[in-house]
Amino acid sequence: MSEVDDSKFEELVNDLTSDNFYVGYFAAEELEIYGEKAIQPLIDAIINGRKIMVKIVATAVLIRIGNPVINPMIELLNDSRSQRIAIEFLAFLGDDDVIIHLSQLKTHDHKTIRWMAEQAIKYIRNEPCDENFTLLWTTSKQEIYDELRSQYEELKNKTEYLTNYKSSDE
Repeated sequence: MSEVDDSKFEELVNDLTSDNFYVGYFAAEELEIYGEKAIQPLIDAIINGRKIMVKIVATAVLIRIGNPVINPMIELLNDSRSQRIAIEFLAFLGDDDVIIHLSQLKTHDHKTIRWMAEQAIKYIRNEPCDENFTLLWTTSKQEIYDELRSQYEELKNKTEYLTNYKSSDE
């Protein structure tokens, strides 16, 4: 990638933490073109972000990136701050290879983590799950995301619109 691409990438990563959620969610959408390079900043936006809409868009983008997200999520299974998110992603994107990693959590100290891992394994195997096991991507989140994506599509070519939002953050 060129220096321009790298500088644009860094700008988008920084925009993820903007106080203006429009700037943050536009940045999450735009990061998709960077593919695997965008995975870690998007994961960070989900774990550390302050804006729920940015977290929803970052989740949708990671789901679209797909399989390359699996290994970073497997690594997060060892991070107590991120285990729940990682389990949900792995249940949603995982396959039989992921089950090995989730099985290691069946002896975890926290009952909730053990339970989530067991439910994720069931989900991957297409077995009935506990009705309280909610996946990362629910119908309501899909509806919210669809609306955000519609707004994004309408506004992405109106650069002055995004520029105005960014300048109001400064």
